[in-house]
This record gives sequence, structure tokens and C-alpha cells, in this order.
Amino acid sequence: YVIGKTMIDRAEVQRWLTDLGVSAEAQEKLLTTENTDAENLVRLLGKRCYMAFEVGLNPNISKVREDISDYVDHILSSKHGSVLECVTFNFAIEGVSRVLTAELNRHRAGVAISEGSMRFIRFDDIPYWLPHSIRAYCASGSTMVQLTPEEEERQRVLESKRRATRDVFERAFDRAQKHYRELEDIWADELAPESKFQKKKEITSLMRRVVPIGVATGGVWTLNLRAIRHIVTMRGDAPAEEEALALAVRLLDRMMRAELHFFGDFKKNDKGYWRPEYEKV
Repeated sequence: YVIGKTMIDRAEVQRWLTDLGVSAEAQEKLLTTENTDAENLVRLLGKRCYMAFEVGLNPNISKVREDISDYVDHILSSKHGSVLECVTFNFAIEGVSRVLTAELNRHRAGVAISEGSMRFIRFDDIPYWLPHSIRAYCASGSTMVQLTPEEEERQRVLESKRRATRDVFERAFDRAQKHYRELEDIWADELAPESKFQKKKEITSLMRRVVPIGVATGGVWTLNLRAIRHIVTMRGDAPAEEEALALAVRLLDRMMRAELHFFGDFKKNDKGYWRPEYEKV
């Protein structure tokens, strides 16, 4: 869920540009409603770096880019990525595992995290994210592919392993749930409704240690445009962990719909993975 994003305060921008000596005509072009706030802000930041809002402000500038598509492409191709860091999107992400959130901690630059706290939140049931690799196989598309006997046998064996693995997952989380309930019974007095919150917090923190890392969680991740591009580039490729890959693809889909100029250089390669034209911005 995209629950927030950077927005321009147009009145303040106009005051700022006026103080810099930018003409009213140039201001109107720089704040056009035909562009997103992200596009306008990045352009403002980039042009401030070179005082290139319009010809005449900087004696070194003889022409300026006005088309937003050309301007953003120039930002990406010239690797002027710092201006992308000033635009942020707030994503509420739910139902992902602690395996994934631990992986995302590696991408802390340009990212703010408010994750659900297992120190404070006590479980009624312990949810978990089921990896795509072990979900039941579902044929898609209207055309049925004829498999060879050898391929059918490999598919049968693979599906059998998936089913057996799902059973192990279910038993493991059922067992963890049982242990969690045992701890609640042991510390029932401390966890009683009338007990002080500090004591409940201490016991809940203790109990979380028996919860598997595959437990599903959620929270809000705030990422700037540069960080999103980096994460999607790193986690949207073949070597990525499968849950991280699934998230990267969904992030890219949302951003291509919201800010195509900043993510339009991502194209699918012959292996089906999204790769950017400009890898390090």
C-alpha cells in the first residue's frame, strides 16, 4: 500500500524561486501540473545545483532542458542520483516474513523502517508467509503444454516434495504455537489484563524467542527514489532470495505506474527479470 509520498508546497517554492530571481514565466513551467510532484521537485533540485532554472541566471548556461522526460533521463544517465534522494514514498507492507525484513535491513541507506514489534505485540496465532517455491503448482494460460513422460515424472516428484515441505511448515508452526501457549500459561499472572504493561512487554519479549523467523509481519518502509531503484535492481534479479524478488517486482510495478519517468528504463531481459538501463544512479 502506498500510504504517503513527497508533495510540493507550491507557495513556498514560488517564494524561494522569486528570491533566487527566477521569472514568473519560468516558475510556471517549473511547477506545471502536467508533471508529478516528484518530477517537478527533482527538476527543481537539479536545476538549483547549476542555477539552471532559465537562461540568464547563470552566465555559464546557454540553454535549459524543459521536457520532463528528457530532463529525468539526463539525471539518470549522468548519475546525478542525489536529487532522487529528496523524493520519498511510504509503503505499508504486510504479510511478509522476518526472513525478508532481515534481508531488507541490508538496504538501510535511504530507508526508514517502522516494523511491527514482537516485543510489544502478542500473537493470537502465529502467521507465516508460504514461499512460492513450495506452493501447490497451478497451470496458467489457456494453452496446455504437452509434457514428455520424463517431464511429467519430474513434475510429479517436485510436487510431492512441495506438498511434503508444506506439511513440515505447518507442523513447525503448530509446534511453535503450542510452545507459545505454554509460555502464556506459565506467565498467566504477568500477562493478565490487569497486569502492568511493562511486565507484559517483558514476557512478550521473552516469548518471541520461540517464534520461527518465517513468522509473517508488517510495517511501513519509507524509501527515496534512489533507494527504490537500488533495491529493485539488486533484488529483482535471478540471484535474489525469492521473497525479496517477489517484493521487488511489486515495488517496481507500483513505481512504474506512479513515476514512469524515473523507472521507465527498467526492461525485462530474456530471462524474464527486470533490469535497468542505468544501473548505478
